[in-house]
Amino acid sequence: MKIGLQLYTLRGHIKNGDDLLKILSDVKKLGFEGVEFAGYFGLDANTLRSRLDELGLSVAGTHLPVSALEGEPLDENIRFAQTLGEQIYRHRRRSVCRQKRAGENRPDYGRSI
Repeated sequence: MKIGLQLYTLRGHIKNGDDLLKILSDVKKLGFEGVEFAGYFGLDANTLRSRLDELGLSVAGTHLPVSALEGEPLDENIRFAQTLGEQIYRHRRRSVCRQKRAGENRPDYGRSI
């Protein structure tokens, strides 16, 4: 099992994209194998994907507002998430679909992408 870090816990140390890229390196040095994003700080998906690949980090998910799950922002955010290698797109407060895990169909706050 991989151990990741929720970047929201470091939000006070990330003010811009350069900070985020440095923090990813620090996260790897601390021994984590993945991250959950809490914003992208102006960086595009390809830049983040390159940095993640360079460091050998995977992405567990992204913490986004409910508005990111509706209409056109949803499509754009799903494309961004797919570029990062995310398997599940979700929000903790709103059920947007059902997802399959271990052959079961159960309610969840996620959408397989």
